[in-house]
Amino acid sequence: MARPHPEPRAAVTRSSSILVYMLLLVSLQIFLLVVALEGLLGNEPHLARNAALLSLGLFGSSLAMRWFVGDE
Repeated sequence: MARPHPEPRAAVTRSSSILVYMLLLVSLQIFLLVVALEGLLGNEPHLARNAALLSLGLFGSSLAMRWFVGDE
């Protein structure tokens, strides 16, 4: 049995960086969901609208990151 070759150091660093970035995006999305719900329940529609717009911006950022990294 041949031993598997380890991944190159650059590939490991890149995937770790992407993982950290995606975790930050998900946590920010959860925060924006809470803000939007608070705005709706607090009868402040501008707060909910702004949170929704920022959430759409983050979604676009995620799609751009997926396009930039590509499927490998």
